[in-house]
Amino acid sequence: MSHDCFHPESALIPVFFGHGFPFTSEMWKDVVARLLNDDYILNHYALIFPNFIGFGDIVKDAEDLSDVPAGSVTTMTDLADQIIRTADALYSSKFVYCGLSMGGYVGWEIWNRCPDRLLGLIVSDTNAKADSPEAAAKRLQTADQVEKEDSCAFLADAMLNNLFAPESLSTCPDALETYRKMVSGNNPKGVAAAARGMAQRKDYSARLGEIQTSALVIGGKDDVLSTPESLDALAAAMPNAVRATVPGGHLAPLEHPDEYASAIADFLKKL
Repeated sequence: MSHDCFHPESALIPVFFGHGFPFTSEMWKDVVARLLNDDYILNHYALIFPNFIGFGDIVKDAEDLSDVPAGSVTTMTDLADQIIRTADALYSSKFVYCGLSMGGYVGWEIWNRCPDRLLGLIVSDTNAKADSPEAAAKRLQTADQVEKEDSCAFLADAMLNNLFAPESLSTCPDALETYRKMVSGNNPKGVAAAARGMAQRKDYSARLGEIQTSALVIGGKDDVLSTPESLDALAAAMPNAVRATVPGGHLAPLEHPDEYASAIADFLKKL
């Protein structure tokens, strides 16, 4: 399914979980399952973890996948609008958003479009900068290759060592299996479109001081893409941000869902 929602009653505050690239909503399932074991969370929040536009298992989610033509661009604003439209459909004036990596880029766009509706903002293993010309060019090359091969499978091996903590490669077999299935089975056209969108995303680094929303900046202690030092600086630039470091790398929610869910729960209980 492209959209999972627990407890859709209007009295509950939606918490949207935005996945990274080139993943799907599957990356959040272990974290959400643990959060739902917490009575406070269960009674106050609706946990929603959609697949972003064009993302999803090309077999399992075939009926739910958006029609994304080859060569398309899905911008971070497009993905932000997807979340906002869902909040509208739930008649929710306020909501919380949690995004990892690419999902974090979406978080900046959501804040930019509707800051008064954000009760809380959680950004994980991400940054607020635009791509450098070199990084943007590499994303465009990746998009072209994904479409040429009509598969995301090569990305699973190419990205592996940058996404997991070294120890996780031997101690987290279930996380590795989920990761490979997510990436290899993902929709090539949707992944390519989002890669192009990331390449042209806005730079929010100079605007972090404007974000008055209560925020949590969370990341894995062994993340080599969004290092603890870079996340420390990100949190320090936001007036109402707190910082949490958990075990693992860039995919800490898969590697260590217990610790990750605990940090999320602590933040949600203080909103």
